[in-house]
Amino acid sequence: MGGAAALEKLVPVLLAFGGGVLLARRKIVPAEASKAFSDYAFLFAVPCYLFGNIYASDLAALFDRRAIGGYAAAAALASAVVAAAAVARGRRDPREVALRVMAGVQ
Repeated sequence: MGGAAALEKLVPVLLAFGGGVLLARRKIVPAEASKAFSDYAFLFAVPCYLFGNIYASDLAALFDRRAIGGYAAAAALASAVVAAAAVARGRRDPREVALRVMAGVQ
């Protein structure tokens, strides 16, 4: 993807965020109404957009077994390494180890 194509994809997002900042700074939209906009965007608009993109895409390419297997193997290996390092450093509480594993895999 070239620079122009990437910019073409980012311009609507930048305009939406910029418009939201402008509306919030000038207090055109009250704070109570912003929850409705947020709910609409995250509970309706984004899932509709994603469903359309997934429906139109090649599912065999999206769910490539080798890619998913490689990701799962890398995540399992990273989890094991972080857990071993956490236990070696004296962290024995399961919550501490779990938090370190989650942070390490991220």
